Amino acid sequence: MKSPWFNLWFSEGIIKPQMQSGNTIQPLKSSPFRRFAKALAEKFKIQIFAEAVQDGFDGAVLYADIIQKSSQPLLVANPDATIISCNEAYLKIMGYTKEEFEKIECAIDFTPPEWQEITRDSMEELHRTGRPVRYEKEYIRKDSKRFPVEIFLHFMKDENGLLYCYYAFTTDITQRKLAEAAMIQAKLRYRNLFEEAPVMYVITRNQGGVPVIVDCNALFLSTMGYTISEVMEHPLGDFYTPESCAEMLEGGGYQRALSNRFTSEERKLLTRDGKIKETLMRAVPESDADGNVTGTRAMFIDVTAQKQAERQLLALSLRQEAILSAIPDIVIEVDVDKVYTWANEAAKEFFGPDVIGKEASFYYADEQDTYNLVKPLLSGIEDSIYLESLQIRKDGEKRLLAWWCRALKDEHGNVRGALSTARDITEQRQAKIQLGSKIEELQRWNKAVMGREMRVIELKREVNELLVKSGQPKRYNDNEQ
Repeated sequence: MKSPWFNLWFSEGIIKPQMQSGNTIQPLKSSPFRRFAKALAEKFKIQIFAEAVQDGFDGAVLYADIIQKSSQPLLVANPDATIISCNEAYLKIMGYTKEEFEKIECAIDFTPPEWQEITRDSMEELHRTGRPVRYEKEYIRKDSKRFPVEIFLHFMKDENGLLYCYYAFTTDITQRKLAEAAMIQAKLRYRNLFEEAPVMYVITRNQGGVPVIVDCNALFLSTMGYTISEVMEHPLGDFYTPESCAEMLEGGGYQRALSNRFTSEERKLLTRDGKIKETLMRAVPESDADGNVTGTRAMFIDVTAQKQAERQLLALSLRQEAILSAIPDIVIEVDVDKVYTWANEAAKEFFGPDVIGKEASFYYADEQDTYNLVKPLLSGIEDSIYLESLQIRKDGEKRLLAWWCRALKDEHGNVRGALSTARDITEQRQAKIQLGSKIEELQRWNKAVMGREMRVIELKREVNELLVKSGQPKRYNDNEQ
């Protein structure tokens, strides 16, 4: 039973059959297939056929054998689509034995319904132009599974110019389709990565030494405040500050990127509303399929917030440095190994400019228990510790320093050392000692004076008592006693 499509083609005059050969596959050495093989060899001037004829062989049979053993699947059909024959390669891709294949009447039966229209269109083109057509569709194997094929379809005419047969070279393109699908998937993944990348991404075309934008991702557009149509085919320099544009062009930045000599550099982008975005840029060459450099792929990391934080930190650091330098007290930092790692100007003035890197005990004037006193700090206590220590000043003089020490911790809460402030209390301590001596002296003098005064008072009291006993009036009043 022939395909309904072929009934339609016959009715519309697309195919005008001149002969039919029934519904059985013709043997290789049968007349129709031999005639096809001979005509095919002559049409394409097959050298082996010509040589076979010269050597006295039946060239048609020889060429038919070659076709039969060829790895290229081939199907030959009558003008009414009944099958004339096929080679072994065709049987193999379709999954049939020769006996099973002989039971199939129409070649169109291998084509799924939804692909028969493209087959019809291809045959229309073949008859309209007289030139072979190449097209893709699907075939149905014996196991009912479908697979993609590429068809090279042509016809042959007899010596009278009448349509003799159709022949179709068939190529299984499953692997190619899988590769194409994988390529499409890879392109989709690349595009998703490109669009969703956490960095701004721009692809440029080298146009006379000027980078022109040919693609960019969503983050670049949203950061810059433009639409894709507003940046495409525009020079990249249009979105730079003048200084950064000069670095890219006059400074040779773009040429370094084209020759893959570009390292990470800072660039300032200018947004649509006039804001400056500070970025760290990395650029590499972009090449075509032949390996020719066509432009660059540039990645921009927005470091505006980081740069602002760095400037604020620098300003704060300079401010703190100025404050610490202006403080007359010693401010010094020591690590867990008790080595000085930082000192303000007052500390350097006292210990000397080479204090950094020295162990704290280097400046002890005598045996001290200072390390044991500050040991709790290195254990992580939050309280400050006060202690006094006799230290050697840079001129060799021993001076008494009063220390206030507090633990320093990293972001994880681990103790990394201690920050200490110190004040030279040598004169203060000496003054205190001298004051103590004077106080003791005054206390002794006061005690002596007060003792004499008490004896006088006691004597006056006794005189008054004796006078009263003798009947005489008191000599001293009560206020004088």
